[in-house]
Amino acid sequence: LMGQERDVPVDQRVNRIVKFDDEDVDKYWLCGLSPHAVLKHTRSDLGVWEKITDDNAKSEWDALSQEKKDEYGYEYELMRFCETLISDLDKTIRRNKDRVSAEAAARKVTLSKDTQMQVDSIAAEIRELQTKAETLGAEGNLDDSMAAMKHAELLVAKKEALENPGSFSIAANKEKTTEVCEVCSNFMSEGDREAKTEAAKAR
Repeated sequence: LMGQERDVPVDQRVNRIVKFDDEDVDKYWLCGLSPHAVLKHTRSDLGVWEKITDDNAKSEWDALSQEKKDEYGYEYELMRFCETLISDLDKTIRRNKDRVSAEAAARKVTLSKDTQMQVDSIAAEIRELQTKAETLGAEGNLDDSMAAMKHAELLVAKKEALENPGSFSIAANKEKTTEVCEVCSNFMSEGDREAKTEAAKAR
């Protein structure tokens, strides 16, 4: 402490040997996961994090026995922090789902008795076709199975048109259908979900 760098802040000293228990060391990173780093530049960004990472400190930490690590409690702190993050995100997902459900209920059209009967009839036919398609597929009759599925898809479109008479098209209605991502809580349209699925398949 009496050397040339005695008046330089500890974290700025050129010849400093970083220890794992130094106050400015990222203890989460030592344990294998720094939420601040993982979530940086995402909607869940945790803000400025001025803790440092250092290979020497990590090696020193990794060399400790599990019993000694438990005494410091860093892993326990990381677990509790992650549990809090997950709990908060789950609450956001539930809140966003409730919002989507409320908005969908507000847009729901009250169908006439005749139209509702048509919708119910088509729904029953769709279920029959889906069951038929599964049976044919299990028997190896793929062509007829695909034909049954195609027919079912057409009926689904017809059913949606009856249920949403104000929509210009089924494609447009799909774009307006909002869902909540089960991972990050973001709102996304059905079109977004399908585009991401196709992109993932293409990788």
